[in-house]
Amino acid sequence: MITQAGRYTAYCTNAVVYESDKQNLILRLDFELADTPTEHVAFRQVIARADGTIMTKGIEALRRAYEAWDGTDPFWFTEYDLRGINVDLVVEMEPGLNDPNRLYPRVKWVNPPGGREEDVTPADRSAIMAKYGAKLRAAAAGNAAPKGPPKAAPVQVKAAPAPAPAPAPAAPKAPAAPKAPSAPPKAPTPPAPPKKAETPPAAQATQNSAWDLCCQLTPDFTEKAREEFWFAACDSTGKGQDAMDANDWAAVQDWLRAEIVKDREEHENMPF
Repeated sequence: MITQAGRYTAYCTNAVVYESDKQNLILRLDFELADTPTEHVAFRQVIARADGTIMTKGIEALRRAYEAWDGTDPFWFTEYDLRGINVDLVVEMEPGLNDPNRLYPRVKWVNPPGGREEDVTPADRSAIMAKYGAKLRAAAAGNAAPKGPPKAAPVQVKAAPAPAPAPAPAAPKAPAAPKAPSAPPKAPTPPAPPKKAETPPAAQATQNSAWDLCCQLTPDFTEKAREEFWFAACDSTGKGQDAMDANDWAAVQDWLRAEIVKDREEHENMPF
């Protein structure tokens, strides 16, 4: 069992696509460590939320690790033998839900190179693609790599025309007036200082209260891991943080609590 946080080179041995009890679309990848094939660890990526929200950040991270995947069909991982593709796993150690003194490994990210089977029912491909296919294709198209410059048309060689009589020399033109020098570039407008947080009513959720809860639930996370967890929670609302109201921040807090409970339950049920 992995007992230390860090980066590990690994390859995927199995993949399954399924819908969770909350109707989230999940892609689970089972990995073996390249240096220690007897060590196994699972990675779970939410592809789409039950409300149809596509988790573009996690999908793009997988596309960087597996360049052959276009991001539109998660069943691609179930069709190919990926043992020959090494990736880097970013693993964090997190406390268990029932026994906080015991730490369990969790794969936070699958990056380009530098478990136990769960009791789940694989999803029906036709039904899943009918439900999420259009949104996955739209998300992939919005993040497609820019195309290269257009190629020049082939040059057609024509026969040289007969020389025309030389025209009479034209009168010399007056030199054009020099253009005024362009104005110096303006310095970028500095960002506005953050507004002072007002103390909200006890029953009203705010960005600050959601962030405080995030920090309380992730005492053993690295700063980067905590930020990634925070962004995933905010993405679950389908809104930008500036556009979110008290109901949205309450939903973020519910998401944070639910994900922490779910992740710890999954880790405690893994064999050791």
